[in-house]
Amino acid sequence: MVVIKITKNEPNFWGISISNNDLVGGSLAYPSFVQIGAISSLEKNIICDVIGTVTPEKMREIKIQMSDFFCPERSRFATPHERSCTPMI
Repeated sequence: MVVIKITKNEPNFWGISISNNDLVGGSLAYPSFVQIGAISSLEKNIICDVIGTVTPEKMREIKIQMSDFFCPERSRFATPHERSCTPMI
């Protein structure tokens, strides 16, 4: 399972605000931020609690920013030449 850090402190870079309005289930104690650069993988069986589920719109926003973070040459802000670069695998 891939997880992303959620923090109440706004990251200097690559952060997306998230609030209870962005959840279809669960709740946050306070407005928070998804920290795009803080991604980890965990074994699913060690997850002990789920705080909520984000809306499809917020998930799309997170995915776009993750794509920009990990593959800037494919960024929607990149020039056509930069987007045509072959990704490294």
